[in-house]
Amino acid sequence: MKREFFGVVIVALCLAVFVSGCTTATISKKPSVEILFHQNPAISGVEYQDCLRIRITNPPQGEYLTVYVKFILMDSEGRIIYETTITEVPIVLSPGDVKERSYTCRFGGVGQRTLIVQLVTSGPDGVPGNPDDVVLAEERVDFEVR
Repeated sequence: MKREFFGVVIVALCLAVFVSGCTTATISKKPSVEILFHQNPAISGVEYQDCLRIRITNPPQGEYLTVYVKFILMDSEGRIIYETTITEVPIVLSPGDVKERSYTCRFGGVGQRTLIVQLVTSGPDGVPGNPDDVVLAEERVDFEVR
């Protein structure tokens, strides 16, 4: 009789856990990029020291990676004005790393812009800065050029 009672209790507990919708949390293993500061508004033709500051975070359960920063500048119509990958300065990440970088900027023309900052790693060809690069993380900021 006691065994049947405990069996029923165990089955009831299992069903309660199943029905309650318990889910496991998904932990990201990919690095992230965050824009900490961007000059806004920017004056056309003026060079700004430290006009962009970003933070790159590799989670503790992340991998050892070599990443590069890619910039894409778009106009208000979504057309790409400028695109470049900084391949001269690879960023080597270990699990748990947090790194900040600052960049100098100069913008031409006037109007609304969107800056996309991507963390990329080289694709199958092994050469960073090519169209086959793998995007690991991305952050965007809208701003005005006067």
